[in-house]
Amino acid sequence: MLKCLVFAIFLFIYSKSLGQFISLEACNESSSIASRNTCFKSYIESILLNAFEENKSKIKLGDDSDKLHLEVLVDENGNFKIIHLDVKNVGLYKITEKVIENLLPISKYKNTEGVTLYDTFNIELDFPLKKIPHTIKEKIYTLQSVEKSPEFPGCYADKNEELRVCMSENIKTHIANNFNIFLKPNSRVKKGNQRINIQFIINKNGFVDDIKVKAKFKELEKEAIRVIKSLPKMTPGKNGKESVDVLFLLPMTFKLQ
Repeated sequence: MLKCLVFAIFLFIYSKSLGQFISLEACNESSSIASRNTCFKSYIESILLNAFEENKSKIKLGDDSDKLHLEVLVDENGNFKIIHLDVKNVGLYKITEKVIENLLPISKYKNTEGVTLYDTFNIELDFPLKKIPHTIKEKIYTLQSVEKSPEFPGCYADKNEELRVCMSENIKTHIANNFNIFLKPNSRVKKGNQRINIQFIINKNGFVDDIKVKAKFKELEKEAIRVIKSLPKMTPGKNGKESVDVLFLLPMTFKLQ
């Protein structure tokens, strides 16, 4: 089991929740521009697939097939902009635009000479989506029992323990950058320490699956689920050469002020 993660979350009153926005700041922890690029692609593919699933009533493909081509620019100021978007389905087009629009700017990225860099990357997705169902009869491994840990995009290491640490640190950064609870007049969430127990599976396809959350307040549970669902696609864990499902346990204590 992972060590308890402790975050200090400072709450402010806003007239409008920013809950739908996502930060990809964790990708700036990558060791190179190439691994950062991989991190961006993995994140956005996962976020797009979640958005398409949540808005599937707006996507009417019928018996037709479609292909989405997306090219994104991350400019010198860390803003995400669509350079090219090609997909016939209007629903897919609009949802993709909204997803990129809701990506928060990230910090500037500089090379070893201190020059601020920009980046571009491409994503292609085929529709209708072919889902591979999760079979509960299959063995589920833990981080301690699996031979090779799942890999967070941008993490590269020879030792399994180093992969686990890198993944844990990146997930921690992701949660710290994206967990937003905004106090409302009718909010039941109280100040002070609040514990949230989270578990999820990184399945054999690299996606987060079977999320389970337990907290005292439903607002915390709902926000935790949203944040975990926005994690990027990862390289799945392996036993030998076989990709396997790996259980990830994440107990957290938030100090709400």
